[in-house]
Amino acid sequence: YILNALDSEILYELFSAMGEQRLVTFTARGQRITALPCKIYIGTQTGRQYLLAWSLASGHFFFCRADLMDKVKAEERFEYPAEFKSRLDDFCSHTWGVTGNSNHHLDHLEMTVLVGPNDEHIVERLLREKRCGRVEQLEDGQWRFMADVYDALEMLPWLRTFTGRVTDLQCTDP
Repeated sequence: YILNALDSEILYELFSAMGEQRLVTFTARGQRITALPCKIYIGTQTGRQYLLAWSLASGHFFFCRADLMDKVKAEERFEYPAEFKSRLDDFCSHTWGVTGNSNHHLDHLEMTVLVGPNDEHIVERLLREKRCGRVEQLEDGQWRFMADVYDALEMLPWLRTFTGRVTDLQCTDP
């Protein structure tokens, strides 16, 4: 995406800070933020780049769009707390896209789909395309996808691709 060329300098600073295990300070929407950069995500629909970072002030993970960031500056080195890596892995295992943060509760979603005898590709899609969660066979032709995510609304475009096959859909977020 050509629009991301404008963010190259920001991404360079973020990747450098990640490699050197440094905190960064940046401005986003007029707010000055100091955080530990963890990962860069790229949105599948828009191609926008997002920083997954850990806020020292709140102790939570959050996402920030790279094109909304200004004046990224690497700060001092940061020693990870002992449990940091497991907290990061746990957070990432409950993200579907690039919204939500570890300050929110998890939404539980379950979708049951009907798979005909010649439609094994549907099961393959469930297994291949799920970003988190798990898939299990219930009985002949019935398969269930289950996930606990920070923002179940992000899953809606993917869930819609199973229209006509969904026999049950439940979520703790109505």
